[in-house]
Formats: sequence, structure tokens, C-alpha cells
Amino acid sequence: MRALLLTRRWLGFTVLAVVVAAGCVRLGLWQLHRAEQRSAATAAVSERTARAPVPVRDLLEVDRRPDASIQWRRVTASGRYDAASTLLLRNQVLDGRTGYHVVVPLMLDDGSALLVNRGWVPRTGPATAPVAVPEPPTGQLTVTGRVRTGDRVADDAGLERSDQPQPSVGRLDPSRVAAGRPLLGGYVELIAEDPRPGQTPTPVPPPQGRNPGINYSYAAQWMLFAVVGVVGWWFLLRRERDHAAQASVDGGATLTRTG
Repeated sequence: MRALLLTRRWLGFTVLAVVVAAGCVRLGLWQLHRAEQRSAATAAVSERTARAPVPVRDLLEVDRRPDASIQWRRVTASGRYDAASTLLLRNQVLDGRTGYHVVVPLMLDDGSALLVNRGWVPRTGPATAPVAVPEPPTGQLTVTGRVRTGDRVADDAGLERSDQPQPSVGRLDPSRVAAGRPLLGGYVELIAEDPRPGQTPTPVPPPQGRNPGINYSYAAQWMLFAVVGVVGWWFLLRRERDHAAQASVDGGATLTRTG
């Protein structure tokens, strides 16, 4: 078998098998690393959403983008909605249907404003048709919501207003829609309003943890491919060795008969 392995053809085949098996193992380890990352991200989201709500000014500052480490933390804020400045966030999908997120500034008692995503409403007609948006409650109220950092938009892409009757944007960057008012960085996804209004948009679903199971499955598949490659290489090597040995026996037998 050693002589067969040292042939030029089998040296090349062996190198190829080693490279393929090593590549499969490397991809399997990468999938395991991705699974660990997903598990850690899911644990972080669960830990943040489980914390008790804190006043919004404890986490958010005017004109300052919040750090990603506080995303999904729950906060409370008190003030009055500025319904005239309602903004629609386009192309939001819920249960397979396209619609809009309804974003309304909440004017806080200290004079600053906080963008509140009150939830989702469906698109029921052409893009130019008016969108049926439930009116936000009037008067003083307290909202509870989840902190979101918002999109970071370097230019005006996604910030252009559409030809709808209501102002709308394709991406939400609070720093670009302040309209001259002191606006807290980031925004919040509404969980509850007190007092509770009679009609509201459909609440935005809470964050879902990423299931690492698919990564573990891919890791197992890549490791299996590596094993199959090595076993296949060994099987072919033994088969060729056996064929060579049989050919030698047959050749010897032929010489014996002819002699």
C-alpha cells in the first residue's frame, strides 16, 4: 500500500482529500462558533427584556445615538403625543402582510421629544392611498416601551418622503428626522400606554431569540462530510490495492500456465 500511496496520482489524490476534509472541519467549527454567538445574543436579549423598566432619561440622551448594549431595555416616559408630526415607516411586514409602523413623537415634560413606534397598520390599497392610522390618545400619558437604536443613515437614502398623503420614510434614523426639536437618540417600540386608548395599531412583536439549532445541524453535516471524505479516500485506496494484488496473482497464474 505504501508504494501505491507514493505514486504521483495517489499523492495528488491524498492531498486533495486532506484539503477537503480540513475545509469541512473548519466550516463545521465555524458553524459551532456561530451557534455560540447566537446563544449568547439570545441570552443577552432575554436578560435585557427581563429587567424592570427605568425612566427613559436614564438611558437615552438628546441627539446621541444609544449604545447597542441597551437595545431592548424597557423604559417609561411621560408626556403628550404630537399627533400632527406622525411619521409612517414603510415596508414593514407582519404575518406576511405589508404595512407601516406608526411613529409619533412624545413631547416630554422637560421639553425634549421621544419617538414612539406605536405599532403596525396594514396597507389596504395602492401606495398613494391614505393609510388608516388610529389617532394617538390626547392628554398626559405614560408609555412603556423597548429601546431601539434606529438605523444609521449616512445620506438621504430612505429618508425621502413618499407621495402619500401622510409623511413616510423607508428607514428610521432619529438624528435625521428631528425637525429642529431636541430629540432623544434612538426610539422605543410601544409595549403599553397608560391610560390605555380604545383603538391602537397592532403592537410590534417582542424580539425573538435566534435558534442556534440550525447552526449545530450544519456543523454536524460538515463534520459528516469530512468523515465521508476520509472514509471514501480509504475505501478507494484499498480497492485499488486489492485490484493491483489480484492483477498480480492473475498475471502470475497466466505465466505458470504458459510456461
